[in-house]
Amino acid sequence: MGSLERLKRESADLRTLGEQLLSRLRQRGRGFNISTSDDETLDGIPAEMVDKITAALAPGSPDNPFEPGFVQDRNHLLWLLYASSGARRAEIQSVLVRDVVYANRIVFVRRSKTQPRDVFIGKEGAEAFDSFVETHWSRLPKAARKHGQLFTDKQGRLLSLRQVNRIFERIRAMLPDVPGYLTPHTMRRTWNDRFSELVDQQPPDKRMDPEQEIRIRNKLQGWSPQSEMGAQYARRHIRKRADDLAERLANNIIERGSGERGRAEEEN
Repeated sequence: MGSLERLKRESADLRTLGEQLLSRLRQRGRGFNISTSDDETLDGIPAEMVDKITAALAPGSPDNPFEPGFVQDRNHLLWLLYASSGARRAEIQSVLVRDVVYANRIVFVRRSKTQPRDVFIGKEGAEAFDSFVETHWSRLPKAARKHGQLFTDKQGRLLSLRQVNRIFERIRAMLPDVPGYLTPHTMRRTWNDRFSELVDQQPPDKRMDPEQEIRIRNKLQGWSPQSEMGAQYARRHIRKRADDLAERLANNIIERGSGERGRAEEEN
């Protein structure tokens, strides 16, 4: 009987801990006060899938589904800019060569339906840009280079939005396990997932409050300060964390309960 009483006491302690964790998450979620319901279409792709696609699209990779040379290098750069910046489809498609500052690893997004802004592209994106411009773009016909568009075909004609979509369609079709919902906009959602995870990883004494998180997210994604989109992404992330904690807690209680019951029965 002692073992059974101990099991009940420990299960109660676990339930109390779980309720405290969920209460803290809900308390934080109150800072994201919006009326919009959670949107399942806000899902991005896992970080390991981003890494897998990035490796496959590296120029010369045996898994690369595109024609070697200009097309591989261009599509690799295109992918890196979407993955690293979280920018919209047209914002990257319309980038000019002069918009990229290699030394600072940023791109100025001038064509935006909301807010023009600088976006960061990271070291790998900057290196891919430098290599593509030196190896390919600088050798396009002078008339093609005059308009300054970064993403063109081999004749220097601007890639259309439909052509950008087809690049992603080819990635989905040719690389195994890539989600069927992968699109340029999926990478915007993926960026927001990674942003939420980065905020969560900060020490409690350095973590920004919910309102500051919304303001920073809105600024980096080109939304207006009054936009509800930043709050919507943050609120969804909190709900997913709460669901994950609840599931792990339930599994923990069940597993411990089964083990303790088995030991108690043996003792009796």
